[in-house]
Amino acid sequence: MRSTFHVISFRMRGILWAIATLLILPSPASTYASQQEKADAIGPTIKVVSPASGVANLIAAGSEAKVLVVIEIADRSGAGLDADDSGTPKFVESDDNVALFRRHIIKKSEYTNHLGQVVTQLVSEVPLRELKFDPGSKLTPPVDAQSPTVRGRTKGFMIPPEAMNDVAVFVFRVQDRTGALSPMKQEDSRLLIGVGWTIFTPPPETEADPDPSKAAPGAASSGKPGA
Repeated sequence: MRSTFHVISFRMRGILWAIATLLILPSPASTYASQQEKADAIGPTIKVVSPASGVANLIAAGSEAKVLVVIEIADRSGAGLDADDSGTPKFVESDDNVALFRRHIIKKSEYTNHLGQVVTQLVSEVPLRELKFDPGSKLTPPVDAQSPTVRGRTKGFMIPPEAMNDVAVFVFRVQDRTGALSPMKQEDSRLLIGVGWTIFTPPPETEADPDPSKAAPGAASSGKPGA
């Protein structure tokens, strides 16, 4: 909320009196939040269909490697999605990775779901070499489960920071023709793609390796023998 003081002045017996009146006005931020809540209630919903669960952890096989990304957008209001002349939905507050997804769309189709809502499905082949990675995010790399240094282990193992996979973050957001936005905090509309160049193979077991049987209660394990 935003507070505004108004000063009312008048004279009484030669003395200037001032009375300050406090008016409580809605702030621009609170007004925007209220409008956003209304928009979220009727705006489109987005779901990342592939990769499953909105997360992919990949080993780049070469400079031309691509990942297939599929999203579905449900038009809850029935007003139609805000789209370009070709009928492809426009993305709001698009980041570099979402823009990359849009440039490489290879298929667009529609169907009606069980709620009677029109769902737009977009399929894109995203080139891994053009992804923009988030410097603050990392994913555990795939581990060579067949390696003798894994299969013969009795203890866990640590994965050094330099072996972690880089992560590209996608935040998909659209609006319909009335201006209603898809929910900002909708987890299904986020995609994480981890990219590494090799499968991680832990070094041979040593006495210094962490012992899972002595881990503190609730502590996360960094690796599992045979995983």
